[in-house]
Amino acid sequence: MQLSNLQILEKVKQKIIDHFRKMVNVITVNDVDNYSDVKSTTKESYIEDCISAIEGNTFDLDFIARSAIEKLLKEELKEFDEILTSYDIIRDEKRETIAIDIDDVFLDTYNTIIKQHNITIPENMKKEYWFNKILGISLEETIYLYVNIDPDQVLFHANVFEALYLLQQKYDLYFLTRKTPEMMNWTSRILEKHYLSNIPVIITEDKVSKDHKYDLLIEDYYDTYEQCKKNGRSCYLITRPWNEDKNVDSADRFNSLFDIALKLVRNEIKPETF
Repeated sequence: MQLSNLQILEKVKQKIIDHFRKMVNVITVNDVDNYSDVKSTTKESYIEDCISAIEGNTFDLDFIARSAIEKLLKEELKEFDEILTSYDIIRDEKRETIAIDIDDVFLDTYNTIIKQHNITIPENMKKEYWFNKILGISLEETIYLYVNIDPDQVLFHANVFEALYLLQQKYDLYFLTRKTPEMMNWTSRILEKHYLSNIPVIITEDKVSKDHKYDLLIEDYYDTYEQCKKNGRSCYLITRPWNEDKNVDSADRFNSLFDIALKLVRNEIKPETF
């Protein structure tokens, strides 16, 4: 079946996304040769490769379609250029450990649930964090909302794969999350699908516990942030509707995981515990 130009564009975008995700595991600090190869390949031929070999097929594109695809790819690769620049300035330093929350820091769980279950959030509940409170349902019913979503349909926050790639060059990472076994099984399938099985996952009821050895926690839940501050632990808060009106130190509030990653590797910010 002949694909439309729009369908081809969508496949191109997916190809780029998959490429970035694989790079999270492909490149490490000690893999300089491979890094150079990827950098060179991307700069010289990646656009052409995407156009000529999408999903293993070759398409005959007219001039307008080809120009549109080239423009799309070049725009997508602007972020990659910034990542490469940041990688170039990373030095051999002591590696601190960063713990990252999964839901609504990495995965866009909130909007995934809304979209997949066709949920309308009442106006007076748009700043609420917990779905059982938003919908007036039990914990078991809330878990059902999670685990009955196809992992292929899960949304991610912008540039989170690029953020992990950057952070892995300079820091040891692990995911720190509160999840039931059913929810963790669902999450594991997502991480495996996107080449992230190499990042450890720790499940806990107390993210602030001294048992968890991290130098920085990245969160979206204000109560956890507040507990960290009270216990002298560094925590950065990603702004979300449920925390935007909370009293947070300006130095600890960020718009995205990618924003934090760029600033950390450029040494523009430094948590108190580093």
